[in-house]
Amino acid sequence: MDAHELRTPVASLKNLIVTSHKAVTSGRAELSAELYSLSVREVDYFERLVEDLLILAGVSERRCPLPRAFA
Repeated sequence: MDAHELRTPVASLKNLIVTSHKAVTSGRAELSAELYSLSVREVDYFERLVEDLLILAGVSERRCPLPRAFA
């Protein structure tokens, strides 16, 4: 796994949150709602990525077998 696979979703989420905050403070509710939805999708992606990393870490340490999805 490349480091950019972790950095990209974090940077994207950070930018979405900063931009969403600017939209809220400038009274742009529609843009803020759209950015919120995008933020939730980024968090979902990051959650799956972390879960995959935890599974792979367990496999590499031989604590658990490789799930079928990865076989």
